[in-house]
Amino acid sequence: MTVRRSRTLARLHGWAGVLVALPLLLIAASGTALLYKDALFVPATWRANEASDAAAVDGQSAADAEVVRLIAMPALQRVDSIQLARGRRAFHVVEQPDGAAAYWRRGATTPSAAVPLRLRAERTVLELHEHLLLGAAGDVAVRMIGPLVAVLLGVGLVLWWPLRRGWRARDLLPRGTGRPQLLRAHLALGGALGLLFLVHATSGALMANNPSVRAWLKPFTPPQATRPPADRPLGFAPGDAVAAIAAVRVLFPGGEITQLAPTAEGTATTWSMKLRLPGEDHPNGRSNVTLDVAGGMVLALRDARLAGAPGAYDDTLFPLHTGTLLAPWQRPLWLLGGFALACAALAGALSFLRRGRGRPPA
Repeated sequence: MTVRRSRTLARLHGWAGVLVALPLLLIAASGTALLYKDALFVPATWRANEASDAAAVDGQSAADAEVVRLIAMPALQRVDSIQLARGRRAFHVVEQPDGAAAYWRRGATTPSAAVPLRLRAERTVLELHEHLLLGAAGDVAVRMIGPLVAVLLGVGLVLWWPLRRGWRARDLLPRGTGRPQLLRAHLALGGALGLLFLVHATSGALMANNPSVRAWLKPFTPPQATRPPADRPLGFAPGDAVAAIAAVRVLFPGGEITQLAPTAEGTATTWSMKLRLPGEDHPNGRSNVTLDVAGGMVLALRDARLAGAPGAYDDTLFPLHTGTLLAPWQRPLWLLGGFALACAALAGALSFLRRGRGRPPA
């Protein structure tokens, strides 16, 4: 690469970095907090150990009864989705069409007026990470920022490569706030953890644009993933919610229902249910069943374990991005990476804005 092209690329890298520095700081900081969300946001009294096999069966029966109760409630027939209370959380999170959320304690018939502060704080941090607290506009911004940051990091590594002989560990902690010290710290952090930053940014970009990526992968799903086993019926007693859930259990005996969504507003006849099946690595599951409760039919299903490349993508991307794929050591490494990425973004943006005020680092 010529010196002129290198300088042009460095300027573009600097200006683009300045533009995304603040949102990247917010995304990195909130993502770092979410790595340990259970420890931060779940009261100790809600935390449960792994249940025995017998208790797990009882737990599934109680959870299924709660699902039957929820889909029969008129107040929940006009919502976007219901994230079911699971294990360590005692509230269902009900997403409204306008983007607002209500919290329903297990067994309650109305939303809870007294929501624990930790639960509200967890949602705020999640909204900051995924939407920058800007709603639909923030969603668009994050979908654009993710790929841009991934490209910026790739360009940064290309620019750093010729300077690698000048890397010094002591530059990781700047000894001042002048441009040379900040730029040294930016280069040192990028050189030491640049590949980790790139994994963070690339996986985050894919997560932000996941609906589009999954739509592109959908044609590669093997037919057997969306076909019911030949020996299992798709019909049940019309209008009987208990029979509807029983039909789900015939299809997926050990699946954990994690989310409900009415697909026909206000009718309470058709519900989509997301499940995590035994063997799925994704913590929320990527299998689903669509039920016509009034008509007594299973309209559609998907077994993510049989989904081939799309299923492997789902089971890899989310755990990779959230630091659980290679437990137990990945999460502390991701914590270091998230903090360092925020520091690198801040140091890089400040050093670029202070250009001309000090000599570049040797």
